[in-house]
Amino acid sequence: MPSLKKVKSGLKASDFLRRQRRSDLQEHFLFWYPGEKAPRASKDIASRLVEAYADPACVQTRFDKLPASQRNFLRALVTEPGYVAPLSKVLKNAVGKKIPQYEIEGILKALATNGFIASIRYAPKSQGGVKFFSLVAEVGEILRKVCETEAVSYVVISLEDFLKGFSRGKYELFMKRFLGPNFPRGVRGRSEAVKKLSAPAAVRKRLKNVADRELRTLARRAIREHGGIMRLSRRVRQLLYDDPARRSAWKRALEDNLIGSIGILDLKECGIEIEEEVFAVFAEVVAEAELSEQVPEDEIETVVGMDLDFFRDLTAFLRHLKTRKVRLCGSGTFYREDAKIVLEHSVFSDSIDYSDDEIMNYLDATARGLKLIEHEHFVKLTRKGRIWEHMELIDKARALVELARDWLNEGGADFHMCHLRPIAMEHLAGLKPGRWYRIRTLVTLAINTYITRLEELGVAEMYGNYKFARSKPGLKLRNRMHEFQEDLFWWLRNRVFPLGVIEFANCDDEITAFRVSPLGAQVFASQTREPKAAKTIIVNPDFEILLFPEGNYFKLMADLHEFAIKEKKDQITHFRITEHSIKEAVFHRFEVEEILKILEKHSKTPLPQGVEFCVLDWGNSLSVATMSEVVLLEAESVEAFRRVKNIPAVEKLIVREISDRAAVIKRLPDKRRLAKELKPMGVYLR
Repeated sequence: MPSLKKVKSGLKASDFLRRQRRSDLQEHFLFWYPGEKAPRASKDIASRLVEAYADPACVQTRFDKLPASQRNFLRALVTEPGYVAPLSKVLKNAVGKKIPQYEIEGILKALATNGFIASIRYAPKSQGGVKFFSLVAEVGEILRKVCETEAVSYVVISLEDFLKGFSRGKYELFMKRFLGPNFPRGVRGRSEAVKKLSAPAAVRKRLKNVADRELRTLARRAIREHGGIMRLSRRVRQLLYDDPARRSAWKRALEDNLIGSIGILDLKECGIEIEEEVFAVFAEVVAEAELSEQVPEDEIETVVGMDLDFFRDLTAFLRHLKTRKVRLCGSGTFYREDAKIVLEHSVFSDSIDYSDDEIMNYLDATARGLKLIEHEHFVKLTRKGRIWEHMELIDKARALVELARDWLNEGGADFHMCHLRPIAMEHLAGLKPGRWYRIRTLVTLAINTYITRLEELGVAEMYGNYKFARSKPGLKLRNRMHEFQEDLFWWLRNRVFPLGVIEFANCDDEITAFRVSPLGAQVFASQTREPKAAKTIIVNPDFEILLFPEGNYFKLMADLHEFAIKEKKDQITHFRITEHSIKEAVFHRFEVEEILKILEKHSKTPLPQGVEFCVLDWGNSLSVATMSEVVLLEAESVEAFRRVKNIPAVEKLIVREISDRAAVIKRLPDKRRLAKELKPMGVYLR
C-alpha cells in the first residue's frame, strides 16, 4: 500500500488497484459488474474498475446496495480530508445511528472485499502505530456529492420522543401555538400535552395548515391504511429524488405541525427487516385515530364468543386425570380412548374449528403451562391441578390470560413476539369493554408501541448477541412487519379468543371486528365491581334453560356448565338438564339441594315441578363406589395384629380396620425395618 503521506492527499484508483492481487481484483469486479465475467488479465480488470469508479451512476447504484451500517461508515469517511482517517475518528463522525461494536469487523472486511477502502498502518504496531482507512479518491468525490444532496435523517416514530429533542424555548413556542398559553407543564404535563395533540380533531386541524394537497393525502393514507409507517411508492420516491427541495418542504411541514416526518427507518440492528425511507406519522397520532374509528353496523352480521367453553373442557380434562391413569403415546399424544372420554360432552370442540387431537394437545399444553399436570410415566395431577375446579372463576380467567400473554410457539419462542404479545395484551386491557374495534387497531397499536420501546427494552443488544438469537433450538426469527401482523392475529384468534375475554364480529364469514367481553372487563380490571346477581334464566318444563346476558351471568354460566349441557348460543345461551349431567354434578361437586337453590335464585319464573322432582330423583338415586390400590395387613391372631398396628410406622398408614385381625393400609412400609421391630415381640413378618 502507498505511504500514509501520499494517501492523505487522496488514494487514486490506479494506485489502489495496482497493488491488488488478481483474486482481489476479481472479487472487486464481481461486486461492481454483477453478472459479468471478469477479463483474464489483471490490467484489464483494473481498467474496467477505474471506469466504474469514475461513473457517478454506477457508484450511486453500488452504494445504495450496501447495508445501512456500511453506508454510514462511508458517509463518515467522506467528511475527512483526502477521505482517510483512523477508525476511532470514523466511528465518532458516523451519521445517524451509532455503528454497533460487533459489526465493525464485518463492515471493514466487506468494504475492502468490494473495493471501496484500503487500510494503511502508520508506524509498526509494536511502536504504537495506528491503522488508517482510506476511500478510493474517485469514489470519495462522487459519494461526497451524493451525501451532500441526500440529506440523510432518521425518522422518529414517537411524538413524545420528538418533543424531547426540543430546547425549552422551542417546546414552549410549539405548545403555545397549538395548545394556547395555558398548556400543561412539567414532566407529567408533557404526556398530557401529547394526548391533547394526538386527538383526531386536533390532528385534522393541524393537517389543514399543510398547504400541499398531495402531502395531506399521503398523511391520511398513512394513518388509515398503513398503521402510520408507509413505505414511499416508486412514484413518490422519484418525485422527491428529482426535487430535493420538495422533500425538505414536506419534512418541515409534517414536523412543524407535529404530525410526523419523512426519513430513513432503520431497524435492522433490532432484527426487523426495514431499512429505507418512509413516510411516518407519529405513533400517538395513529393510536388516537385508530381508537376513535367507528365500526359500521353493516359489518357486524353475527357475534361469536367462546364464553366459558374452554374452562368447562379444561375442568373435564382434569377430572378425567383424577379418576384414570393416563399414559401418552410414543409420539407424545393421547390415546384415542382417553380423548373420546374427555371430548364426549365437549362444548369447546363445537365452538372452534380444531380437530380432536388439536384440542387435546391444547388442553394438555395449557394444563402444563399452568402447572396443573406433569408428565412422567403417566400424566399426573399436581396439587394445583387438584384444587383448580374449586378456584374462583375470575382467578382462573386471569391465570389463563397471563399464560396466553406469555405463550411460547411450538418449537421455541419467537424473538419479537415475546415482546409484542405482552404489549398487545396491555393495549387490550385498556380498551373500552363492549365497544367494537377493528382487528387492525390492536395490531397497529402493539407494533407501533414496540417500535417506540425498542431502546427501552434493549432489543438491539439482545439481537446483536448471536448466541442469544440462535442458541435455543427452534427459535424463530420472523422479522418483517407483515409477519408481525400475521402472528398477532393468529395469537388473538387461537390463544386469546378461546378464553372468552373477547368476542368477534363476522361479516360474510370473515372476522371484521372484536370487542372486550363482560368477562374480559372483569379480568382486565376495567370493571372493578362485580355485577349484581340478577334473575337471568328461564327454566322450561322440557328441561331447557335459557340464560340471558344480564348481571353476573358468567358466574352463573360456570355453575350451569356443571349440571347442564350447553346446546347452542345465539342472543341467549341454551342449556339442557339431563339425568347424566345431574349425576355428574352430584358426583364431582354439587349437592342436589344446591342445584335447586341456584335454579330458584336466578330463575325469572317459578321452577317447573316436573323439573324439580326429576332433579331430586336423579341426584338422590346416585350411588358412588370407590376403588383404590391399597395393601392388606393381616395377622394370624388378634394379639399379633394389635402389636403390629401399634407400631407408629404402621399406625399412620392404616386406612380402615376390616376385622380384629386385618386392616387396609395406604402403602407398604419399610419391610426390613418393620420386621426388625416386630421380631423382639415374637411376630415374624412374611
